[in-house]
Amino acid sequence: MSEMQKPSRLESPEHDIDNDVGLPCVEAPSTELPHTDEVAGEEDIVFKVQTAEPLLPGIDTATVQCIRVEGPEEFNCWGSPRKRLIFILKVIEPNAYSGTKLKMFAEFKPAWSYIPRSAKLYKLVQLVGNKMLVGSELRFNQMFRNKIFKARLKQVSGRTVVENLTSKVVG
Repeated sequence: MSEMQKPSRLESPEHDIDNDVGLPCVEAPSTELPHTDEVAGEEDIVFKVQTAEPLLPGIDTATVQCIRVEGPEEFNCWGSPRKRLIFILKVIEPNAYSGTKLKMFAEFKPAWSYIPRSAKLYKLVQLVGNKMLVGSELRFNQMFRNKIFKARLKQVSGRTVVENLTSKVVG
């Protein structure tokens, strides 16, 4: 081949124009993964995000109003299943946290023929002023709903819960 027919190194497809050394430039492999909408396997891992419980830092007492009583709900305590009532309470004072909903838990055993005096639930029923007569029914929503109490709060695992109701204010 003559000098004229030979392609110059700048015109050769295997060389880059800016390559002064004359070594071939190799294109880097693509690091982009192919996009697929299918999940490998039928089941997917699902995590349901729940609403965060409120934290009221630096407050140990508050005035609260009972909105409702839920339950009995099952929970597991140290490996033994138990039931509890959940009191949903709305903060009235301090005003900075007015309207914040807090929870209070009280153990409840449907098998009880009477509520033991040592139970938190017994003390709550006494606070409201109901008499526990033999053979009578206790309707917790009727007893507690819309009543206002002074409450002792505690911080547990980054949230605030009502530890106990200390006195009845209105209702």
